[in-house]
Amino acid sequence: MERWLNWDEPDGRGYEKMHWKDKWSWIYIPWVILLFSFVVNLFIGVLTHGEENITSGRISSIYIYIFVCSLIVQGQSFPFALGLNVRRTDFFAGTSLMGLLVSAASATVWPIPCIISG
Repeated sequence: MERWLNWDEPDGRGYEKMHWKDKWSWIYIPWVILLFSFVVNLFIGVLTHGEENITSGRISSIYIYIFVCSLIVQGQSFPFALGLNVRRTDFFAGTSLMGLLVSAASATVWPIPCIISG
């Protein structure tokens, strides 16, 4: 059986693996939201023939989702982690590390649609 939580490492190292199992909430859904927002704005740009500057607040959709996702993650995985005798500080450190990793990966990929749209 795969050991996906490394309990031997203190200070939250290894607890981000618990969050990594939920790839839909952390990775796939935010990128689906960004892709949908990009396609809608690209379609609006095509309809206006690029004559107007579009300021639709398209990036705010990801901020709203990440806020809601953080509330959902806390509500779903925190009781599970407490049931596994994880300290609150370790859970916070692992959750913060996972957020930083996802943010860094998204920040490296995000400029690609911006370059495509011009």
